[in-house]
Amino acid sequence: MITTRRSNGLQTESTRGGLDLLEREAVNYEQTAPERVESMDEAKARMQRNLDKLLNYDRYSEMEAEKSAVIEDAPQIREAAYSDEDIRPTTTTTQFIDGDPQIFNDAAKSKSDEHVGYKLNAKGKVVVVLYALVVAVILALITLNTGVLRTLSADVNSLSATYAAKTAAIEQQNAIIAEISSPSHISEIAENQLGMVLGN
Repeated sequence: MITTRRSNGLQTESTRGGLDLLEREAVNYEQTAPERVESMDEAKARMQRNLDKLLNYDRYSEMEAEKSAVIEDAPQIREAAYSDEDIRPTTTTTQFIDGDPQIFNDAAKSKSDEHVGYKLNAKGKVVVVLYALVVAVILALITLNTGVLRTLSADVNSLSATYAAKTAAIEQQNAIIAEISSPSHISEIAENQLGMVLGN
């Protein structure tokens, strides 16, 4: 049986079948520096920056494009070799210079086509008039109902005030009646004014 030994930290164990098993020692992977805990204010600021970037992504992309354009526009010394083909205008540009009558005719036709408006026939005019009448009637009914409701609410308020006054008068009358019909008052009037004597 052969056992091998290595100096790089691996251990060998002999097995019964004559084969060796190599096992590596467990390595402890600890973080050397603890993670910094973000405070509530820092988290809010970070979230606000992210939200601002999301809502204004087009502005930030323009700013990035401007930065790259500034970098690209940095003065660089290059010798440009332009050919006559690069400088000469295209045929699309020169067709207006030459005064091609076909193009001007097409432009005039497109201008005349743009002025076509919509016209109502008799049936459409009747529908519009009926619709306007319905709207006017509805608005008149709303105004009339508002006036009627105001009048009715004023009548209800005056009747409520009258009812409250009559109720107070009735309560006052009932109090007077209750006082007069009490047995002590009746016996007092019978003895003092009428000269009656209470019998046993």
